[in-house]
Amino acid sequence: MFETFGGCSMKRLLTTLLCVIFLFQAAAFVLDRAVVFFWNYATREAAGNGVLLQRLQISHAELGLSGVRWHDVGFDVDIQGHGEFSGRRTVSVKLRRLTLAPAGIFPLAVTLRGSGLQMASHVLADVLDEPHDQEEFIQQGVFRLRFEPGLENPRRLRRKLGGLFQDTLKLVYLGEARLDLTLSAVALFKMHRETFKIPMKSEKRSGRIFVTMPAGDLQRLSQSLDERLTPQELSVLSERPFLAPQLFKIRNTARHEAYQAKKKNPAIPKDAYRHVLWSYLLTREFGERIAQEVTDAHEKDQVVASTQAQHEMDYHNNRIGRGYAKKNVPQNTLLEKVLTDTAVIRSTR
Repeated sequence: MFETFGGCSMKRLLTTLLCVIFLFQAAAFVLDRAVVFFWNYATREAAGNGVLLQRLQISHAELGLSGVRWHDVGFDVDIQGHGEFSGRRTVSVKLRRLTLAPAGIFPLAVTLRGSGLQMASHVLADVLDEPHDQEEFIQQGVFRLRFEPGLENPRRLRRKLGGLFQDTLKLVYLGEARLDLTLSAVALFKMHRETFKIPMKSEKRSGRIFVTMPAGDLQRLSQSLDERLTPQELSVLSERPFLAPQLFKIRNTARHEAYQAKKKNPAIPKDAYRHVLWSYLLTREFGERIAQEVTDAHEKDQVVASTQAQHEMDYHNNRIGRGYAKKNVPQNTLLEKVLTDTAVIRSTR
């Protein structure tokens, strides 16, 4: 005989408990399978848009009335270059918590919330052709994304996912996109063995989302590093907060490499080499469009007065650098090309 407890037999209580445990285990199994299925589906769709999703890791998941919650999520994003974004870079993404919840029925919509967002990149490992540890450039990220997947039609779902990946690329590269998104984070600038932090956040204007960082903070950062940025450069950097840390570092790298080359050999045309190398590195990492926007911004509203001939020389050598990158010219041959290639303008004289 089973003893009774509050009018219920112990047998019934045990049976109920076992059923609850079974249901939770079944739900966890179904949830794991659903995650694998969606990840594989998203991976295939992302690949068609120039993005490789790899190495998904999840600590554990929870299923509740408010939705599904994943803890300690991590994955790699390999941006292969697609359309106007022809550069290639790998970014590691980590989230302390990721929650998927229903947001509407007609039309069907879901909300994806993330907290503890961190992003790190190997960008300079390829840029400088030398071993380099992965560097974190975004931290303390919090976001909310509303998305209408269009599950009623597989073709519509595919188009929706393709559009989501393209809009995300535009947000990263251009700082704007047509997404129902709110985001805040901190960008890390690691320069000269110091780490500088600048906040970034989203705002909605004319139906589009823009993610920016304060130009004044960038100005103070540039002054502390003895970097002279034009107003146009500050605008470009503040409007591309996801790229700004790497853009800043590549600029500094080109300046340092040109200075060292001139120090070893006074015959080196330092300015020509700096512009060719700078434009070359930018094109390899971010594509021709971003490279031209960044280097053109440097020539406008110059802080230090330059002659028209100097501007024309810099514009020309920037084009040469982009051309070398598009032709996959090895970086270790750039200095020799600057010295011997008749297309390079080495002096205004």
